Amino acid sequence: MEVLTAGADNDQSHFLPSPPTLLVSSQETRSASQNAEAALKVLQATILAAAVKPIQGATSAEQKDRVKGLAAAEKARKRLAKERKSASKASRRGEW
Repeated sequence: MEVLTAGADNDQSHFLPSPPTLLVSSQETRSASQNAEAALKVLQATILAAAVKPIQGATSAEQKDRVKGLAAAEKARKRLAKERKSASKASRRGEW
């Protein structure tokens, strides 16, 4: 029994890895119908397992404000560094 997803590094090239792709196959028995049933059971279990994972909620206003503050601080820090570098280079030019 195998479950392959797109983007995974695997040696099998019998499917097109275009996301979102999920290939479920089974070779447990010699019967194609029994293998199809086994593959469907694995697919159902995979879907149920994914559905159990918690869904992240929306970003709170406080978090958005914090991110904006951090972005502004980063921008100011970069600007100061750029000004220092510029001043350093200007001092080398020999402007009298």
